[in-house]
Amino acid sequence: MFWHKIPFGKKNFGDVLGPYIVKNLTGREPMYTPLLHKGVNKSFILTYLRAIYNRKLSLREMYYNIQFLTSKKQNLLITIGSVIDWYTNPDCDIWGSGIMSRNSKVTNANFYAVRGKYSQLRLGELGYKVPEYIGDPALLTPLIYTPRSEKKYTLGIIPHYLHYDETIKKLNSDNILIINLLDAIEKVIEDVNSCEIIISSSLHGIIIGHAYGIPSLWVRLSNGNIGGDDIKFADYFSSVELIEYECFEIAHTSYDENYLSNVALLFNENKQLTLVKPQLLKKIQLDLIKSAPFSILPKYKELN
Repeated sequence: MFWHKIPFGKKNFGDVLGPYIVKNLTGREPMYTPLLHKGVNKSFILTYLRAIYNRKLSLREMYYNIQFLTSKKQNLLITIGSVIDWYTNPDCDIWGSGIMSRNSKVTNANFYAVRGKYSQLRLGELGYKVPEYIGDPALLTPLIYTPRSEKKYTLGIIPHYLHYDETIKKLNSDNILIINLLDAIEKVIEDVNSCEIIISSSLHGIIIGHAYGIPSLWVRLSNGNIGGDDIKFADYFSSVELIEYECFEIAHTSYDENYLSNVALLFNENKQLTLVKPQLLKKIQLDLIKSAPFSILPKYKELN
């Protein structure tokens, strides 16, 4: 299985959700492989050398990668993330990935589900077989993990992991929690569920909020660029039937009580954008389980 890894052991929530969900759905530990290219060529060799140098690949994983490369019996699984244009190897199974830009150059593969309607549209434009099912597999998280959190904060702020340090410096309220996406997966989920409402500049901050029924909005928290043309947000919104909207901006110098009041006003004015309908969420969850290209534990198959 491939997922995006940050160098030197850091784990970004949105990236590691993929293997976390697959592990829980299957009862088996997915094995990371950086293999995204077909054939032994310069790109192939450089990919492995970079993975080893950046500590993305352990010796144990290297052993299983060699087995994987020599067996030729399995396709490479790619799930959560805007990584649908990263591979050039057609022997890939795509389940819930999405495009990073409107004109993403995507290699044909086995498409079981994609994140949203814009990803479907792009595959159609390229002449590929378009999968019936859409949805980000992160929406399955509540089926796997039930948080123990009680509501402790009025507002949770989820910056992109690249902008966490600059965001935390502006915190000036005991009613606000700044959530670090580099924390352990279940801690992030607990933190999200300890908040009454969520604002996030990270796509998976919004998705996890929606998955657990917490009103959430996309808000700019930094001037820093995180890549792409924001199509991934529109792609996700299309899958959960939310009206597409531009990223909200709230002028501020610190995250204080005044900022909290402005956020409350924003939520009151945009209630229709903050939650996914429960029946639609359940349908997407069932569709993702139905379309998964791997064996799923009976307790998840029996959901209805």
